[in-house]
Amino acid sequence: MATPLTLPPLSDAQVTELRQLYETTTHAKLRLRAQIVLRAQQGRPVAALAAVVCRSRDTIERVLKRFLQGGIWALPPRPAPGRAPTVTPAWNT
Repeated sequence: MATPLTLPPLSDAQVTELRQLYETTTHAKLRLRAQIVLRAQQGRPVAALAAVVCRSRDTIERVLKRFLQGGIWALPPRPAPGRAPTVTPAWNT
């Protein structure tokens, strides 16, 4: 059985920064990720978080691991790997 993923206690400054991010961002994914970290900080288990935000346990764990590795700066979505898509004039018709 996998070891449960838990966050260490966050400082008041970190919680304030996460709440500010949650309340001010217009990016839906970033807001959701801030919410996940804030709720995990309150001691909610991964399975409960997954049910509340309608995402998989893997997604919750991935967000929390990114936060543990890079802090709040690791939460914004990263660009998709690979070559940028190209749209040809034929696609628009």
